[in-house]
Amino acid sequence: SIDFSDVYLATVQPQPQYVVIVMDDGNSLSSNQLKTAKGIAKQFLNSLSGRDRVAVFGLASRPSFPRDPRDDSCLPNSLVPATFEASLFFSSFVDNLRQEDASTNHSLGFQTAFEMIENMIRRSKGVSIENAMILYISRGLLSSLTEGRDIMETISIHNGRLDHRVIINTYAVIDDGKHIMFEKSILQDIAEQNFLKYEVNYKSPKPVIARMMVTINSTKDLSVSVGRFYLPLNKSAPESPIFSLPYMDIADQTLTMSISQPCFHGKELIGIMGVDLHMEDVVQDVTYYNQEINSYIFLINTDGYTIMHPSFNRPMKTRIQPMHTDIWHFENKDGFARIRSDMLNLPEGERELHIKRGNTNATEDNSSKSDFYAKYIWKRIENTTFIVVLKLLTEVGTTQALEHLHVSNDPHLVYHRLDLVQPNDMCLHRHMPATSDTSTVFLSPKSFLDPFEHLSNLETKRMVQNYVAYLKDDTRLITNPGLKSEVKSDVAATGRINTEWLRRYHHRLNHQEESIVRRYVATPSGVFRSFPGTVIDKTSDPTKTDWFQRAGEFPGHVTLTPPASNHSFGTMLL
Repeated sequence: SIDFSDVYLATVQPQPQYVVIVMDDGNSLSSNQLKTAKGIAKQFLNSLSGRDRVAVFGLASRPSFPRDPRDDSCLPNSLVPATFEASLFFSSFVDNLRQEDASTNHSLGFQTAFEMIENMIRRSKGVSIENAMILYISRGLLSSLTEGRDIMETISIHNGRLDHRVIINTYAVIDDGKHIMFEKSILQDIAEQNFLKYEVNYKSPKPVIARMMVTINSTKDLSVSVGRFYLPLNKSAPESPIFSLPYMDIADQTLTMSISQPCFHGKELIGIMGVDLHMEDVVQDVTYYNQEINSYIFLINTDGYTIMHPSFNRPMKTRIQPMHTDIWHFENKDGFARIRSDMLNLPEGERELHIKRGNTNATEDNSSKSDFYAKYIWKRIENTTFIVVLKLLTEVGTTQALEHLHVSNDPHLVYHRLDLVQPNDMCLHRHMPATSDTSTVFLSPKSFLDPFEHLSNLETKRMVQNYVAYLKDDTRLITNPGLKSEVKSDVAATGRINTEWLRRYHHRLNHQEESIVRRYVATPSGVFRSFPGTVIDKTSDPTKTDWFQRAGEFPGHVTLTPPASNHSFGTMLL
């Protein structure tokens, strides 16, 4: 799980670290040495934060990668963000490494590591990368006396191309009581990039940054050496606050974001201070946005990670550590990459994307396809790393506008909290109060002006009576109990279907049909009317269900969704 170490590291080391971890798993290592090497690799993975980038591979006669290069062109060729998920995946890969029955090709290992860094720099698109690190974990046993010079030549050629921006730290894994003088020597020379000793030439306007070799026979006190390895990469911590990515807080099991800031005495860093915020507080205006039909808001940070998106569960419903994912995974339309780049680099802006969307029937010709324009409007939130984006979808052609009509309110309105305000005829459905006399109305959190306050407060009989009185009122004299303006008209409009539902229900009873069909209707404002009426979980949101979103995606069509088990709405097939 994620703890405060990630927040601390991101605050005191805000500059991203670029690390390639190479772990020797050739036949020269004993079982104890292999176990120690795995412990070192995993300790380094745990020392990274989400701002860093990392690559990991095992090395014997050839490299072994976390994923087959034929299946994934990214992991074997570059560095990826050191997110919680990536570190977990790489740690599992390290745990599963087995000793290969082949000697270690050290030169190939360094060539592969440097090529990964070169690919990352080439793909960084103008991002300045001052230094990177190769962490080499090995016994250091060479297959021939000349291999040492081959290794140094490989390092000289590749690091020379990078102006010697890459530092190398080495771990010599040993067993107690064994003579390893030569192995320690070569790993020391590699860390210091001692080209002169091997008569290897190098050309670079910048000096070589010599680093260190550490001899180790167990994983005890590893953290001390890990910290020393980072020293050349550390810069002074800025005084601006650091915003973490959302994580599950261990203490109260809620989705949380930390805002932290380094504290200095003079120029000396003495610690950090911070505050934890519930994500429900931070993003409620984003998660419950419903101002425009065919529009939504999402929140990203300046690295492109998605903080909140309609595809996500609401923070209050999140129970597992979220996967930190780039926004292009959710807005995966041709042409969005350019818009994403503008979002990350411009403080505000507006861009339009032409989207072709096919009809639901694959057998129809192309004339049935609809073209859409997706308009992205964004603005960076001042003094934060957040970017808020509004996406508007507009169909090409004439847009039909809805006419505002006055609809009289339903005098027989029943709110879904049958446990608080009981109707005349009530039964139990799945151990919950229900009624077949009429439909009931549920108001999701997005129906309220302050969704989080609604979720935080316990609904009482008095509150329910206030809702019903306001929704029934035609005089406009009763005070709004905190509902959005469109909710009242949506409740009235959906009430017109109640008569038809009752007619069909009684028709089935007259024909002695024992089963009952659950029927429901929902609006973008979060109003949900269902028959038979039943109590619904307060945190539910019908607009987030598959059936609602699919129907909205294909207007004018009858859509089908597979059976879905839902604790609020029951098992259904649409």
